[in-house]
Amino acid sequence: MNELNLQEAFGRYKVKPPARARSAVTADRALVLSCSYNRFQRAESGSMKYEVDLAGDTGATATLLRTHLADALTNELEIRLT
Repeated sequence: MNELNLQEAFGRYKVKPPARARSAVTADRALVLSCSYNRFQRAESGSMKYEVDLAGDTGATATLLRTHLADALTNELEIRLT
């Protein structure tokens, strides 16, 4: 598997996030989300779940991620992982 830097990974979806961003929304309204491999856990039915606690994070990166996640839930956006 080839390793990409974050900018290259987002670039595969034709989106350029702000510096240090963990998420972005593409022109066709899909959420692109950067995920750490070690946060994935096995869930029921052979699927995987991803959890991260943003409660104590008040920085701009976490605020943007919260906004993108809320938009994705409200508007049922497709989610693409990097």
